[in-house]
Amino acid sequence: SRVPTLGALAQAAIATEICDMRNALDLASLADALDAPLLKSYCQQVGLSNMDAALVECGAAVLVDCDHHLLAELEALITPPQALKQVGKGDCTLLPATDSRFSEME
Repeated sequence: SRVPTLGALAQAAIATEICDMRNALDLASLADALDAPLLKSYCQQVGLSNMDAALVECGAAVLVDCDHHLLAELEALITPPQALKQVGKGDCTLLPATDSRFSEME
């Protein structure tokens, strides 16, 4: 059996103990800057899954203060490839809708 790295354990701890709908996008930006892909993916999924509640509770600041690169990635996660082709953006690269790498840490 594989022993998880300290980085993977730290990402899992932050994801399960700290990440919530109010800070998911900020944590995703931080994870991106720290090259923590497992945490980034988890935070993106939490942010997308709870975007409506975060907007109600925190207001538009959730998106206004968000890193523009991260917003583009989130948009790609929720935009089906067919829609991109219909609006002439067929050359866009989409990120996978789910990331199974996080489940490897558990």
